[in-house]
Formats: sequence, structure tokens, C-alpha cells
Amino acid sequence: MHPARALVISQLPPPLHGSTVMTQVFLNVLDGMNVEYELIDRRFSKSVSEVGAFNLRKVAAGAGLIYRAFRASRRADIDFCVFFTTNRSFSFVVDVILSMIFRSANFPVIAYVHTLGYADLAKKSSIHLWAVKQLIGSSERVVTLGPAIVEDVAPFSRNEVISIHNTLPFSPDVGPTFRKSSGRMLFFSNLIAEKGIDEFTALALQLAPKFPNARFSIAGAESYSGQIAEIESQIVASRLSGSVRVLGAISPDEKWQLLQDHDLLVFPSQYKFEAQPLSIIEAAASHVATVAYSVGGISDVVEAGRSGVLVAAGDTKAFEREVAALLADSASLDLYRHGAREVYLERFSLETYATRWAHVIRQLMDR
Repeated sequence: MHPARALVISQLPPPLHGSTVMTQVFLNVLDGMNVEYELIDRRFSKSVSEVGAFNLRKVAAGAGLIYRAFRASRRADIDFCVFFTTNRSFSFVVDVILSMIFRSANFPVIAYVHTLGYADLAKKSSIHLWAVKQLIGSSERVVTLGPAIVEDVAPFSRNEVISIHNTLPFSPDVGPTFRKSSGRMLFFSNLIAEKGIDEFTALALQLAPKFPNARFSIAGAESYSGQIAEIESQIVASRLSGSVRVLGAISPDEKWQLLQDHDLLVFPSQYKFEAQPLSIIEAAASHVATVAYSVGGISDVVEAGRSGVLVAAGDTKAFEREVAALLADSASLDLYRHGAREVYLERFSLETYATRWAHVIRQLMDR
């Protein structure tokens, strides 16, 4: 009996963001299960600045993706397809076309949903509602990252929606000893406005004079040319260069040391369709607590009162108070840091992720 063979519709880095990173993790899991696969790389965006933006190159890429997917769907040796779905305007249109192609194929499809927003999209018009039902409802299985996304897509699925949390390629070695908190705050994400980079910069410049021993770091790829220079000019103008630093893009090798050098991830994203940011999971794995707005699926990742603090979306004053309170109370911050690591081990381990995916695929193959 031949090994199972799969099509995977997604994208590997670049750009480096949650969905592309998880694509590589998922392919590694398929390798461990001895599943042969063909990746049909969607590659609409080459950099962070292109994500969500429309250009003519994406039209050509979309047409090419549809053609390659159609050719692959005619193969007789494919057992199943895993389809990383999207809901940004242009990508969503392409995905609906792909779902129609796959519906005519002779293999089942697993929709792997990494983003919120389908319920809001379906409310726009009867055409949008039909399109969402086509994309989600045509799949034999729907796998999401957590309860928030399950609630978002369940009304459009013909079958039970399965939840499998994000994970990391490996569990970082945090060392045998626990370093006590020293007031080091970190922003770690692509420097996109909706991720809260402007709010973090303002927060750091506000709190740094009040807490002279605190340190604030900004790490992430800029979303437009000159963005880092603009942030650095604000820091220099405030005469806080010794307290606030901009690191820019961080390599995978530098990332883990950066996290272990900090105590608190400050994640002021107000993007309402936020799913499960890998930066929060990476922080938890490294004994780093999180303060974040309770938007999207953040509450599926941060356990309030145990691994960090959640603040009502948009309440910037409360957000500042919570960060300041932890700067003033290192004992409480250390409790959150311990809790963060425990939550990571309980919910987000690679072993749990691989086991749950193996169960989904076995069920599909048995049918």
C-alpha cells in the first residue's frame, strides 16, 4: 500500500509571518507521518509591506495558482488536500475559485483556517454569504486554531469544526535557572500599524522617564522604507535612547536569546481578526508574560491572570496602567512568567499538535 499523498495549498516564507511559519511546521509534521506531499505555493506577497495590498503582480500570481491547482487536482494519486484558507479580498476570491475546483476532484479537502473574519465577511451581501459557504462548506474537514475561530466558521461548515492550536518548530531550551524580572519590555512583531507599533512607541516614551531602570525594545521588520528611522528620531527627540531601542528585523537564531533577555511581551494589537500570534506563543515558551488587548483569538493564547493580562480593546489608559503595574511589581510579573511557560507546555507543544493532526488525517483516510 502506497504512502498517503497530499496537496498542500499555502505559502512558505518569505514573508515571515504566522501562516507561512506554520506552513513549514505543518510540512515537517507530514514528513514525520511519512505522508508524501506537493506544496502549491500561493506566494502573493514577497514582503511584509505587500501583505493585504493589491497589485497587478498578484493578479498574475493568482491566475498561476489557479492553473497549478487545477492541474494538480486532476492527478489520480492524491489522497487528500490541506488548504490554508484566507479572507483578504483578492486572496479570498482566488480561494473560492480553488474550492470549486477541488469540489470537482476525487479527494477530500481539509480547510485549515488561520484567521478570523468569515462571519463578518458573510454579512456584507448575499454573494459574500454564498462565497463563504462555498469555501468552508465544500470541505470535508475544517481545522482552526482555537475556540474563537471555531465560533467564527462553524455556521458555514457541514461537519464538526476541529481546533488544533498553533505550535513552534521546537521547544526552546530556557535553561535550568529562572532569571528574576528586571523590567525589560518587548514589542516583537512585524511593524504594522494594526499590530500596535505606534502605541508601543508612545507607551515606551511615556513610561521610560517614570521607570529609569526599565528597558523597552522594538523588534520586527519595518512595513515601509524609513519606518525604523522615524521611530528612532522620536526616541532621540525624547532623549530616551538609553531606555528605548529599535532592533529591526531579528533572525531566527537571534530570536530566542532576545526573548530570554526580556520579561514582558507588550502586544497592543487592535486588529479584530487577530488569531493566534506566534510571537505570544514564542514568548510563553521563553518564560515571557504578555499584556495584550482582548481582540480576536488572543484570549485563546493568553490565559488572563495566569500567563499575562488582557485589556479591553481600545482602552489605552488601562493598557498603560497594566504595563506600569508590572514594572512596579516584579514579583507579580515573575508569577505570570512562570504561568506563561506552563500554559505553553500544556497547550502549544509540538507533540500535541502532531498527535491531533495525525488523528484528523487517519480519520479522513479511513473514510
